[in-house]
Amino acid sequence: MATRPMAGNVSSAKAALRRASGARRRALEHEAVMRLGGEVQKRLAALLSFGPRITLALYAASEREVPTRALFEAARASGSRCVLPRLVEGARVLSFREIESFDALVPAPHFRILEPKADAPEVALGDIDVFLVPGVAFSLDGGRLGRGGGHYDATLALARGLRVALAFECSVVNELPLEPTDVPMDALVTEERAVICRRGPERSRLGAADPVALEALLAELGAKPAKP
Repeated sequence: MATRPMAGNVSSAKAALRRASGARRRALEHEAVMRLGGEVQKRLAALLSFGPRITLALYAASEREVPTRALFEAARASGSRCVLPRLVEGARVLSFREIESFDALVPAPHFRILEPKADAPEVALGDIDVFLVPGVAFSLDGGRLGRGGGHYDATLALARGLRVALAFECSVVNELPLEPTDVPMDALVTEERAVICRRGPERSRLGAADPVALEALLAELGAKPAKP
């Protein structure tokens, strides 16, 4: 079912979905999070090549989010530049900073997440080729429900890179409430499947993802080819 604006109070609908999806994710034991998260990372690594010409934006996963450390290690080993978001006081747009190790991350002051240090080199949004995006719930047509702060929506609205959502299957729903500021994903990867999501008003499912399709979509978006 296509994601579309839902009648009624959108904020209430989003809050209800956050509670429901949160409950499903909280039911996952730590072992399941690591095992399923590993499958998500393996699936994406098989679809999108890394290399010295790609700048990859990752995130430091909070509890019961898909981890990204294995992808970080693979990308770094291939010579890719890796960046992670840092919160900016009083702003919604995230600042992405280059890091060489996850061990260099520090706790964010107001959220239970890790982020780069203040003196880590900043990388312009326009220089990032691929964004790996977390979220609370997703739909197959590219809809994304975040935590409610609007940081990723505000940031991705200014970026041109490929937007790849990482999710557990239990976070995928048939329909999401939309607002004009909600930024759609280009692809969705879970432990069971990878789907390319069409941008634009229709946001209809394009089909199962494969390396050629993801590379072609990356080129269509005007980013540099993610090849060695």
